[in-house]
Amino acid sequence: MAKRGKATSNKRPRTTSPALLPQPAAKPEPAPGKVWRLTESNLFWGGGVGVILVAYGFLLAGALKFSIALIIFGWLVITYSIYRHNFFEGKPKRIQVVCQVLISLSTVAILTWIWLSLLPTTAREETPLVQSQSTPILSTPSNERPEFTLGLGQIYNAYSESEDKTKLLIEVEIRNTGAPSITTDWRIHYKSPTLDQDLRTVRFKNEAEPVVFPLSDDADTGIAFNSSEAINITTARTPIMRGVPAIGRVLVNVPGNKTSELQTGEAVITVTLHDYLKDRDYSGQFKGRKGLPGEALQLLPTDKLLPRSKQRGVNRSKTTVQPQVRR
Repeated sequence: MAKRGKATSNKRPRTTSPALLPQPAAKPEPAPGKVWRLTESNLFWGGGVGVILVAYGFLLAGALKFSIALIIFGWLVITYSIYRHNFFEGKPKRIQVVCQVLISLSTVAILTWIWLSLLPTTAREETPLVQSQSTPILSTPSNERPEFTLGLGQIYNAYSESEDKTKLLIEVEIRNTGAPSITTDWRIHYKSPTLDQDLRTVRFKNEAEPVVFPLSDDADTGIAFNSSEAINITTARTPIMRGVPAIGRVLVNVPGNKTSELQTGEAVITVTLHDYLKDRDYSGQFKGRKGLPGEALQLLPTDKLLPRSKQRGVNRSKTTVQPQVRR
């Protein structure tokens, strides 16, 4: 009987695909390598650092608000670019968030410090008018202080039907027998049987178009008034020196038609102001009376004349009185 041989198998041994084999965990890229990739990032340099440099250029050119917007945009781009490079890979999520926030805050702190270091130079070079209007620091001996005397001269009044307001152009004279000082805290009060109210001085939106007040009823020319040249504005930036009086005008609007009250003496106008020490009131009063026939406005050294055709007001009426001074 023949012996049976061992059966042989034609099956090939199983093999596992390399793709299915467990792969060793990839090591995080070292920090120096990530920093190197960051320095080669177009987003970091073009969208972040480049925009920041442009923002500082606009700051030096005087475009303050636009430079702030560019700096904020550049800061966001830099923060996002650093985040994309995942510097804290492998760390717990909370630590990653904290570290990213700290980097972002450090970046904005550095950008802000540079911006502030450039700002004072820009302000000095680009805004001389603003600085000239700031309160001067005056050196005053301990035994000497400002000593103002305030007087009100002529008051021109004109009622405007379209606005239902009476325009008052008030002549003010300030004399100083003490230390030099600017004026501050102007207050103008109108009191009559029909009205008891503080008035605000008029500021024009367009100084290129002054209001023209005719010198008299039949005059062809008038006084051109700009609110930027009002005495409360000029004496706020230029000190009044001892023995050199400051004379000018200020314009206010009174609600309604107050022409008759000003002529009959029922209305009292009080102007009050402070010197730079702000610890003392200086006041002057005007009590109206009817003007003399044909009486005209008296020109001041600071007045400018223009043709009457450019006048804005209507129904001219003027009253004059010697100033009643009280300090």
